[in-house]
Amino acid sequence: MTSCSLPIEIRYSSRIMDYANPELLWMVEILGSHLPVAGAKVLDIGCGGGLFLSLLKDKGAQVTGIELSDSRACYASTKHRLEIYKIPIESDFWQKGHASAFDVVVTTNMFGDILS
Repeated sequence: MTSCSLPIEIRYSSRIMDYANPELLWMVEILGSHLPVAGAKVLDIGCGGGLFLSLLKDKGAQVTGIELSDSRACYASTKHRLEIYKIPIESDFWQKGHASAFDVVVTTNMFGDILS
């Protein structure tokens, strides 16, 4: 799990990273239409700053994130107090140790990085 202190440039940009845009709120609503969010075990691959997971956590979900960026993983774990791992999904850690651990797996921030 990630442990860090928040760098000044991340603290400065926290207003942007904390903005709950309509897309994220819509995604929470969509997820809730498929399963009860309270108590759901959710893994977000490429969770970025953790805002989506934070919104789910506020609704009672048990959340875990994967984020390979040091600064984003630090921000998510520090600002939102989330369980964030810097371990790629392909690793044995996930494949063997957590194969059935989650009710749902999402990728909320990853596609923007892939497409750009």
